[in-house]
Amino acid sequence: MFTELAYNASKRINQIQKDLQTREKQKQSNNELDQLDQEIKGYTANQNCNLLAKEIQKRRNLYNELAQKRQEIKKRIEQSHITHLQQQLIQNKQKKMNYESFVQMDTLKLHGQIIDEYLNKINDKVLNIKYSSQNLSKQIKEQNGIIDQLHENTDSANQAMKN
Repeated sequence: MFTELAYNASKRINQIQKDLQTREKQKQSNNELDQLDQEIKGYTANQNCNLLAKEIQKRRNLYNELAQKRQEIKKRIEQSHITHLQQQLIQNKQKKMNYESFVQMDTLKLHGQIIDEYLNKINDKVLNIKYSSQNLSKQIKEQNGIIDQLHENTDSANQAMKN
């Protein structure tokens, strides 16, 4: 019985030792699995970081491209607006020139009429001066005639007195 108990105890000890070894192996396997899991998580996190960094870089590049295209579009719009304004200025100048030419023509007609009126007035004044100078000329001739008669009369009176 003692041998049987010793045998059972020995068996039991062997079983426990095997179980301990199995548990140790399981612990080691679990540790290895945990390490692998940690490595996988780290790799995944690192890969996610790499992917995230790549995604961030892609988005930055896309943002820079969009900003550049926005600047180009803004420049095109400004250039188009400037061109449109220049065309409007040219059209306005042409319209203004047409309008000004009509206004100038009207102004020239008005000036022509005013000049004609002034010329008519000047003509009338010149004619008045002409008629006045003709009248003066007649009067001077008459007065010269009177003065000549007065000289003759005075000369004849002087001769009569001398005689």
